[in-house]
Amino acid sequence: MDKRIVNTKERITDRFMKLLKTTALDKITVTQICRRANINRATFYKYYDNPYDLLSKIESEYINLFERRIESEKTDAFPQVLSPILSTIADTKDLFAVLIGENGDGAFRKRVFELCYRRNMDIINEKFPTLSDEEKKWMFFFIGEGCNGILQQWIDGGMKESTEQVADFCTALVKTLNKNFMENYLIK
Repeated sequence: MDKRIVNTKERITDRFMKLLKTTALDKITVTQICRRANINRATFYKYYDNPYDLLSKIESEYINLFERRIESEKTDAFPQVLSPILSTIADTKDLFAVLIGENGDGAFRKRVFELCYRRNMDIINEKFPTLSDEEKKWMFFFIGEGCNGILQQWIDGGMKESTEQVADFCTALVKTLNKNFMENYLIK
């Protein structure tokens, strides 16, 4: 892609994300984005239909980044799935914070969850084959929401701890849960 196009799209994205930090998506106009990015409306419409389309494309690129990093691990083990997610968040913390923030699109969080669901459901199926499909979903969402809460606290706290420390903590909790679950629920 032409370097000028890349630069223009990066400038549009950057100015849009800065707006999204402080302004609800439904209040952001193409005119505001263009003024801040120092482009005309025709340039904006050359690449995007509206602010919602722009946000959707940013989110899709981010999800693709998650997928590429997870795939590079070539594993379904929980720590190896969690680590690339954490490092991606750490590498792009400002962008991620806006995407999951109060002005972001609530569907983005769901898309990230679905990505993790596909990868981690194989682990749950393997470890707990006797659970019903519904119970497996309950387990995933219990673990997922807990890990999501830890990630949110980590992000809100400025990501002071290393990705390894957060991954190790989440992994230890999940292992403890799995062990206790097996002993107290599955083996009666």
